Amino acid sequence: HPKPVDIADLIQEVVGAFSDSPTGHRVHAEVLEGPVVASCDRGMISRVLQNLIGNATKYSPNCTDVTLRLEKRSETIRIAVR
Repeated sequence: HPKPVDIADLIQEVVGAFSDSPTGHRVHAEVLEGPVVASCDRGMISRVLQNLIGNATKYSPNCTDVTLRLEKRSETIRIAVR
């Protein structure tokens, strides 16, 4: 069920879980200052973020950087992985 979630905090939490990557990837977060709140299912969004990071580490060369970037544009939140 959707509830208010601070997406910036959630991204930091998920990125932290990838800090000891066995493939040597360095996973970083670029988030905005202060809360970025959205009404969503926290568990589902967490799973999506984990899958995005997992795919990025799986399909990029070992020991490279993977960055999750959070952007807010008026009423829209965008999360990019590079």
